[in-house]
Amino acid sequence: MSEGLQLAEHSIQVGDSEILITNRSLSELGIPVDVLVSSDDNYLSHGGGVSLALWQGAGESEIAASVAAQSDKWALGDVVVTVAGRLQAKAIFHAVTVDFDSNRRLTQPQLSELYTRVFELSEQHGHTAVGLPLVASGAGRITPQVSASLLARAIQDSIAGPSALSRIIVSAPAPNFSIACDAIGPLVSLDTSFAQIRSSANRMLTSGMSLPAWLVTSLQSLLEIGTASHWPSVVAHLLDQAHVTMNPGDLPPELWSRASMVRNRLAHGSRQPRWTAEVTGALLSVLQCLERSLPPDQGRADDDVPTASSLARLAVEMGGLHKKFIHPARGPLFDLQGPSDGASVKRPPEPVVAARPAEEVVAVPEGSHVRRLHRLLLDQLAKHDELKSRIDRLLLKRGYQGEFELRLLEHCIRIDEPADLLSGTFDLPTLHVIYEQVVGQSSDDAADSAELVREILSAVGFPSATACHGPKQVREIIDRSEQLVRVKGLSAASSVVHDVARQLEYLCHVLLRFICRAAFSEAPEIYLRSRGSISKPGDLVKSGLGPLLIYCEQVIDDLRTTEAPQALVLQRDLGETSLPKGKDALTGVRNSFSHFKPGAPVASEADALGFLHHARQLLVALARPEGRLLPFVVTIQSLEIDRWGRRTVRALNDEGMDETLFTDEPVRPGETYLMYPLSNPLRVDPILVPAGDVIWKD
Repeated sequence: MSEGLQLAEHSIQVGDSEILITNRSLSELGIPVDVLVSSDDNYLSHGGGVSLALWQGAGESEIAASVAAQSDKWALGDVVVTVAGRLQAKAIFHAVTVDFDSNRRLTQPQLSELYTRVFELSEQHGHTAVGLPLVASGAGRITPQVSASLLARAIQDSIAGPSALSRIIVSAPAPNFSIACDAIGPLVSLDTSFAQIRSSANRMLTSGMSLPAWLVTSLQSLLEIGTASHWPSVVAHLLDQAHVTMNPGDLPPELWSRASMVRNRLAHGSRQPRWTAEVTGALLSVLQCLERSLPPDQGRADDDVPTASSLARLAVEMGGLHKKFIHPARGPLFDLQGPSDGASVKRPPEPVVAARPAEEVVAVPEGSHVRRLHRLLLDQLAKHDELKSRIDRLLLKRGYQGEFELRLLEHCIRIDEPADLLSGTFDLPTLHVIYEQVVGQSSDDAADSAELVREILSAVGFPSATACHGPKQVREIIDRSEQLVRVKGLSAASSVVHDVARQLEYLCHVLLRFICRAAFSEAPEIYLRSRGSISKPGDLVKSGLGPLLIYCEQVIDDLRTTEAPQALVLQRDLGETSLPKGKDALTGVRNSFSHFKPGAPVASEADALGFLHHARQLLVALARPEGRLLPFVVTIQSLEIDRWGRRTVRALNDEGMDETLFTDEPVRPGETYLMYPLSNPLRVDPILVPAGDVIWKD
């Protein structure tokens, strides 16, 4: 703990787990833990913040040796496990929150998955105490409020299931300490911990009630389940038999509706599900109602209970990957044997391993964002019976069949504009409430429905609607800006220069991203660091127009001399392309408007017009029709596979023209790419570089 810093700690006990929030640095906890969690980029550059402190505290050479033992290339969302060196821990989990190769940072849904992955991986390694920061709240660009909110949800789900984690320490130095306390503190009143399930099961088994045999066996199995991966069959069986056994009205319709949805997902899901607070909530509701409906003097005999399908039979009904996790039965219903191939295995903590978001850790299926939207709608409609009935009638009129849950999911899949599901269903006050629940922070009171819906969908995982933005749009902005200065004079000059400078900075990032990836096979942050232009990866993001123009000139010069085979196409078309000499004036004029200093010459209208003239010259040099060095910015619209298996990609470029691509690249609809223009009418194998976060944002 640094001298002069007053210690602040807040501890709460939830179920069997202690959650300690402290303002201590993670590298100076002074408390032994099994795992310390770090945020880093996909090269583990440890350029600053928590990652640098942990590397230095552990001993950079020791961690570097652990990293060197791995041959994997890491990507966004991976968790790399290394030794902890001199730190009071057994291992460090390096969570990849910035991916320089894809040029992306974690989205909110991905951060939620990452927190869950960290806790699951801790249990797989046999760890019981974890220390972690508010992940991605620094270079990851997710606000501390959102990160803390997502961490609270992940902790809630971890505690809700049969977890071995007994201590979670959250490092939140000022000013984030109060933010973490506000988000995580309410868990003290959490009423869906696995400890409550265990208490309820024990109470029923020792109460003297004459319980049905299936219930006795199910309760015993719940108490013994631990972290066994066959748990979905146990929970689904209990919920299913409770529904058959209980009298109508024993369970309120709303509670049973939720329990039924949980049962269906466990029994028919396409992959091994997670044990979440929703599962625990459904179980507790059913157990409480069973306890009330089965008094000691009115116990049901086994013959009165409808014949229960064995778990082996239930396993046959279950679709998807978690079939392989179902074990044979023990006793009357269950006959549990040793763990199957799919059972959870605790790995020793010392070896180095890279945990990817793969099936064995956390599978993130395509379309999961649609299911999140579906879940959100179900949760909201469960609170408004009249609104739910109106939506139900609408779905029936449109011809959807099956249960309400299934009809609503189909509607989420088929509707042309997902935003209409929210803005057309809920009023503005309700959207503000949904925003705070989903995004994890307070909404802007002045935000309209469209803004709220856009942010909610983004937080759920829907790709943001991004318009292609390239030289054509920048040229139009320069033309409009020139007219504005000529009409309004100096009063408009400052804002015009600032706005056009932002446009030029954006084009510099496009050029750097494209050339470094296409010609040198490296992210620009990594390439510029290797050639000594920047000292650490984060420096590029902070660079202004002047440094960016210098970096562009450097990579263009390097492109002329490189012998890398992948650079041949760009070298062929490069010609005499170079940045115009007038580029040097751009920085000076921009600074004179943005950073006025006493005694310096006052920027004039003529300065602004000169700035726009040089900006136009720069644009011409980079985007001339012949040998255009700037790539097209394209957004993938759709993928099409004909009956012969030929795959074509439809895209829209920054000039508003449709493009048809033939490529083996794993492109995704909605994603933006930088494409080098080739001569084919059909773009055959064009150079495609994921734009990632290099997209224009108004």
